[in-house]
Amino acid sequence: MAGTCFIAMEPYRPVRLVVGKPVIRKTGVPSPSVAEAIAGQLAAPYGLSVVSEVATGNKITDHQIQQGETAFESLDRIAKQRQILITDNAAGNVVLASPGSGGTAYSALELGNNILSASAGFDFTDVYSQYSVKGQKSGTDDSYGAQTAQSFGTAIDSNVKRKRVLIVRQEGQADSQTCQQRASYEQQIRRAKAGELRYRVAGWRQANGALWAVNTTVTIIDAIMAVNTALLISEVTYTLDDEGMIAELVVIPASAFATEPETQAKAKKRKKSAKGTDSSWLD
Repeated sequence: MAGTCFIAMEPYRPVRLVVGKPVIRKTGVPSPSVAEAIAGQLAAPYGLSVVSEVATGNKITDHQIQQGETAFESLDRIAKQRQILITDNAAGNVVLASPGSGGTAYSALELGNNILSASAGFDFTDVYSQYSVKGQKSGTDDSYGAQTAQSFGTAIDSNVKRKRVLIVRQEGQADSQTCQQRASYEQQIRRAKAGELRYRVAGWRQANGALWAVNTTVTIIDAIMAVNTALLISEVTYTLDDEGMIAELVVIPASAFATEPETQAKAKKRKKSAKGTDSSWLD
């Protein structure tokens, strides 16, 4: 008997049970609620609950349910606005998470020990030299005009020498701070995803019997890939075939999901510390 089970935790990868399923409620604006409450309204018609492992911020007052959109598309807009991640748990329910909130893997991935093979795609199609995020918010007596109608944020990837610009529209009540956070978020995650690593290991379980799980950090010791650090597991695929039970893990730097803008000083320090470790295969 052969089979495959896929689990993912990425801002652009859907929770499988709500993909393609329409929103079952009237269009318009739900009652002002925190992100997990709105997510619960979207998931409930499909028998799913929502678990939040992260603080999602203040109530959202302007989330528009758009005609014809799927439940995940609506969830995804909330996630991008608040820079949170969407995954699922063993029961199949929706989980709102932060990077690494799943804990630390018991076992390490070590070349010559449990690593069967490794690969890297190095696809920089979705990596740009500049990320510009634009948005606006409702005006008040104290804040109006350009202050509310021209919110803007930008992030630069100095590693991309050719000028490639991506313009993103920020959802919801956007100010300069949230636009800047979104620009930094796009820059960091797109660059890190371009250099994601894939490891195949024997067995579905770690040395303590626990399954390999998404949103956990795992220590990797791999001289060939020049990695000697802890990375975040963003995907797990369990396979049972003629080779036996195999787990394929996709790993990515946890810093890819950081929402705070990366200053030039921080970027310089990261590159210096990355030589032979962490994200050296990206620089």
